[in-house]
Amino acid sequence: VQANLNTHNVLAQGPWEFSLTSNLRYLDQERAIAEPEEKGIEFMDYLFNGSYQKGALAARAAIGDISIDESRNTVSGLSRRGGSFGLDYGPVFTSGFVVRSDQAYGIDGDEGLDFDNADHIYGATAGIRLFRERVTLKSLYVTGGESASDSSYGTWPDPGGLEGEAHGFSLETDLFENRFMTYFEWDASDYDPDVSDGVASKADKAWLAQVNGTLGWFSYEGLYEYTGPDYAVPGNAGIQPDREGFYAGSGLTFETVSLTGSVYQGQVPRAAV
Repeated sequence: VQANLNTHNVLAQGPWEFSLTSNLRYLDQERAIAEPEEKGIEFMDYLFNGSYQKGALAARAAIGDISIDESRNTVSGLSRRGGSFGLDYGPVFTSGFVVRSDQAYGIDGDEGLDFDNADHIYGATAGIRLFRERVTLKSLYVTGGESASDSSYGTWPDPGGLEGEAHGFSLETDLFENRFMTYFEWDASDYDPDVSDGVASKADKAWLAQVNGTLGWFSYEGLYEYTGPDYAVPGNAGIQPDREGFYAGSGLTFETVSLTGSVYQGQVPRAAV
């Protein structure tokens, strides 16, 4: 028997808004349940959001089970327990986050708000939006690691633990209303996949350039991507090192028929798959 209860509560007053999302689960079965799951009622996860907006100023903060997406080659799809904040004033914006490296399950008392490189991941971004938000320039930084003892629900760190950091810049443009959009990113990392072996960390780089757009029934995309053999980022296991390739594709979409074509050279860039 399994039952789930999801609640979402919102409180707004003037420029302030607060929300709380939480999940309860009841589970019972004859067979034993593998840890960390337990029989009975469990408070699975929660997310508390707060925001303030007035004029050109906007601020926001979140505590609980958050998800962080900053760029393709730094923090992407990082879902952990911790906290984040953001502050916008006109075209200028900044944000930051800190999360546990291990995957939280239920309520275990650790909110993830600790800046310890051994078992937490944290970072910050700053940028500016120009030409009515058609051009976005952003800088990024992330650091942290995973302890050898951080094995948890859904995660299996390397036996020796890992640490690393990465920084980069991205430029995104949309000057012609989806007809011609561009994205450029350059990143550098310093990563140690096993802090217990006494071998120094290794530095490497990654970059990509992408153009795409839609002109009525015609769409197109072009992408070049390079990732060095030692490039890696804490908390982003999806990065595949030592790859380089070019991809180009286009498509025609009519009322009842769609046609697509593509060509690539080298290894297919993962952003195009």
